[in-house]
Amino acid sequence: MRLQRQLSKIAGAIVLAAVCLSVAAPAASETRRERKKKAEKQFVIRDKRLGKKFNKIQELLDQEKTAEARRVLETINLEKIKPYPRALVHQTYALLAGQNDDFDKAIHHYQLAISENALQPQRILSIRFNLGQLYMMQDQWPKAIETL
Repeated sequence: MRLQRQLSKIAGAIVLAAVCLSVAAPAASETRRERKKKAEKQFVIRDKRLGKKFNKIQELLDQEKTAEARRVLETINLEKIKPYPRALVHQTYALLAGQNDDFDKAIHHYQLAISENALQPQRILSIRFNLGQLYMMQDQWPKAIETL
């Protein structure tokens, strides 16, 4: 009888623990989902006109129309946009400068893109890799090593 009571208490404790975990798990996952959504929103361009310009720039670059892409890029007022799209503009300027063998300008714009502190970590790593390559092309080995 005594053993039966103890087993009953243990079973009750297990059921209680299971109920607590089943209630806590969705709450924890909702929090995780909310955090993920919030992080994703940080890397979204909310201004529709600006988003259209970025789409147009990407379309022109895909068609290798770099001069036209640059003209659209130059219509963006850097002082009036948020850090994330500003960093993307600098990254695009760097890409265009690199394609024109203007490595100093490319380096400058990549540095500005990073300095905005608004890009995703994987994008920053990609930019740092590009910077390192540009430094190597200019025989700036210490900077290349530091960057990479």
